[in-house]
Parts: sequence; C-alpha cells; structure tokens
Amino acid sequence: MPATRAEIETLILKMLASRSNGEYKYNLTGRDAPGELERTFGEAWSAAQRRSAAEAFEGLRKGGLVRSTMTNPNDTENWVEITEAGRKSLSSPEPTSATAEISVVTDEWLAEITKPALNAGQPVAIAYADLDHFKQVNDRLGHEAGDLCIKGFAEVIASVLARKGEFRRGYARGDEFVAVFPNFTRREATSCCQRIREELMRLKIGAPVQVTASIGVADATETEPPDVKAAVTAAEQRMRLAKNTRDTVISGTETRRFI
Repeated sequence: MPATRAEIETLILKMLASRSNGEYKYNLTGRDAPGELERTFGEAWSAAQRRSAAEAFEGLRKGGLVRSTMTNPNDTENWVEITEAGRKSLSSPEPTSATAEISVVTDEWLAEITKPALNAGQPVAIAYADLDHFKQVNDRLGHEAGDLCIKGFAEVIASVLARKGEFRRGYARGDEFVAVFPNFTRREATSCCQRIREELMRLKIGAPVQVTASIGVADATETEPPDVKAAVTAAEQRMRLAKNTRDTVISGTETRRFI
C-alpha cells in the first residue's frame, strides 16, 4: 500500500504507461483517479489515500507528466495520457523537480504553513496567479503547448521565490497557482510577483506564445483577527480584477504593470 505522495505519483504514471494507448478516462468533476488506481491495483484505499491520489494526479498534470486530451467536446470527461516526460521520469531514480513542493490549496495546508508566523504576530501574504489567454493557447497550439506553459509558469514561480526566502506554493485549479509568504508583508510579496512577471516575459516554450499572468496579492493581517482564508479569497478577487487588463499585478489599491 503506497504511503507517500511520491509513491502514489509513481503508481499513477505506471498505471498510464501500462495502458495500450497510454490513456484512461478521467472525470473532471468527480476526480476518479483514486478509484481508477483501486481498480488497477486491486486494493482498497483509505479516504486519506484517495485525497492524496487526487492531489498527486493534479501535481503530475501541473508538472507536465500527464495531460488531458479532450476527445468529445460534449463529454463531461476527459481522456488523460502520460507524456514523454512522464515516461522518462519512471526510469529516473530522482523525483521530478516540476512537482516538488507543490501542494493542493486546502484549509489544512494553509493552517499548517501559516500558523507559526501568525502566532508570532508576523504578516502572511498570499499571491493568486493565473495564466492569461491559456484557453487560446490550447485551442491554437494544442495541449502540449498548454502543458509547457503551465510547467514553465510553475518553474518561474519556484525560481523567483526561491531567491526571496521561505515560501510555499500550491495550486487551486486549472492554470491557477497560489503562493504563500509567511513573514512577508503585502508590499514585499508584490515585489516578488512583479519579478515573476518579468521572468515570464523571457519564458520560451518552443512556440510563438508570449506567456503573461494576472496576479492578485493580499495579506492575512488585512482583517482583525488575521484570516488566511479571507486573504486567499481577496487575492483571487484581485486576480480576477487584474484579468480586465491582463499582465497585471493588483495588490490592495495598487496596480502594477510593465509595458
């Protein structure tokens, strides 16, 4: 029985690689990756393991190791296939850097990583980021280009924030990412997000696509008492507002954009 996320990720990749066409049907609303694993490996999984499997699947997709391929626009389900990068990772003894340190944004995850800073009276900033025009990239250039955009976006976030001290990154859904900054003020986190935007301008994905993002930033101490969930909601709302102009960071009343 798998115990760690890495073990579950490996099982998912092995499951896909073992299929003759490398695909299986994935219910986008029901998240049946855990159930599919149970049927494939003949084991009953606990609720915790099922949650971990769903999170692991999303991490693999974010890392470009699996991808969705729509076969019927009227279908509520997608076919999912393993990518070439996923096949290569199976033969590698090292964990993939693309999925390392990425977590699904849950109440438990937020509480765990923000509690020490909040208990010490320190700020906790939240950034909510979304790729611009992502659907058009998929429609015009295919899912492989979309996968490269998401993977490159995740790597840019990791590269920039790794230079700024302690942070944690997660994903919410689709091409949306959340970065949590314990001990960072909203202004400090906004500066990091500006740097992310600059780095995205240099991102090369092997296709004629200029990758940009809309980002909202908030601070848990904007409310009394401090509320991390409220900060995530505020950051998401500001990101949605930034979508009006795109390639923009909105932090409180501040809007930043490089031309």
